[in-house]
Amino acid sequence: KGGPVTQTMDPMPGGDRPSGRGEPEHQPGMASVAIKGTAWATGQLLVNKAVTVAAVLLIARFLSATEFGVAALSLSVAKFLCVFPPLNMGDVLIARGGKGGEASASARRIVLLVGGAVAVVGIAASIPAAWIFREYPRELLIPLIAVACLRPFGESMQVCALTELRVQFRNREIA
Repeated sequence: KGGPVTQTMDPMPGGDRPSGRGEPEHQPGMASVAIKGTAWATGQLLVNKAVTVAAVLLIARFLSATEFGVAALSLSVAKFLCVFPPLNMGDVLIARGGKGGEASASARRIVLLVGGAVAVVGIAASIPAAWIFREYPRELLIPLIAVACLRPFGESMQVCALTELRVQFRNREIA
């Protein structure tokens, strides 16, 4: 009574707190969380690569050589034009403590603005890109580049939600 109140920092969300049954809840250590997170991220990457190879083989089977070339060129041009990856903002939020609120709202506005601006620049650049690559049909190249350039905006809509999952070490849900 009247003594100083001390608070301890919990290194993990939901640390060793009583479960209501008289025993502390078992929480995995940071090494276990890192190993499981790495396993889920690696698994997601491997599945993604396998699906990508299968999709490319399937698409190549049904498209003509010219159509496949246009699709590959469109993706390459879009990747070149979309130079600002919006997902890096998640790392900034985590470095700032991973808390929601004003920082998260500001980050969301920034990534949506950057993602939208990159998409608009990419869409506008699809017309000059089609003039540079004259050997490909413009009526295919322009819309494909424009659609591929929408990806940064789509990625920017995920940043805050993925960051929250990362802060909570919920790698399985991310994968």
